[in-house]
Amino acid sequence: MFKLPATWRKKQILLNFEAADWETTIWIDGKEAGIHRGGYDPFSFNITEYLDKKKNHELLVCIKDPSDKGTQPRGKQVSAPEGIWYTPTTGIWQTVWLEPVNESYISSFRTISDIEKGSVTFKAAVINPENNQIKISILRNDDIVATATDNCINDLTLIIPDPELWTSDNPFLYNVLIELQNTNKTIDKIESFVGLRKISSGKTFDGFTRLLLNDRFIYQNGPLDQGFWPDGIYTPPSENAMVFDLQMNKKMGST
Repeated sequence: MFKLPATWRKKQILLNFEAADWETTIWIDGKEAGIHRGGYDPFSFNITEYLDKKKNHELLVCIKDPSDKGTQPRGKQVSAPEGIWYTPTTGIWQTVWLEPVNESYISSFRTISDIEKGSVTFKAAVINPENNQIKISILRNDDIVATATDNCINDLTLIIPDPELWTSDNPFLYNVLIELQNTNKTIDKIESFVGLRKISSGKTFDGFTRLLLNDRFIYQNGPLDQGFWPDGIYTPPSENAMVFDLQMNKKMGST
């Protein structure tokens, strides 16, 4: 059961799932309000039309994965695992939350970095973009190193002076602030991060074509980390556990 805060009553209400495996169906007060198929991608339902913003509501979520009894991609998961076959998984395995948004809001964005130019191109997806603008700022710690503003249709390319590249030994990330503006007033914003790196293929000193990071060959060494947690399978117990996993991999010689 849930009831919307009074400050949300003039907003659009999104129900966001970071990931749920595999077929997710939701009902609001007994009415089907959305269905999604896919085990690893984030998705959202706009549930505004199903809500009376002054009363309590019942949210019901049903998630099922038929494993090897269905036709969906499943890897090596089977209902009766043995040998090389994996335990079947299903259900919510990443964060779920309700989010109030305006009629116009930033739904997603992606980036393309170019280390030769020291640039990052942003492709933002905006719902109801009319008469609004996107302002993007790239920060190193709290200092703005690049910023630009344009309409919501065009991609925005920002040049970073003396850019610091992302590497596996120094995974440096810039902070990013994306603001949706109307007459210079911010009506939505996203805080995120971005790294500058280039993954390509090229010939090395021995004449073989190999995978390159930032135009340099790095010998890849590491375990086959399946990422199954003993208590949550797909879901790690905490952020600290994920950090520990990465740090131990590096200590054991992974590149």
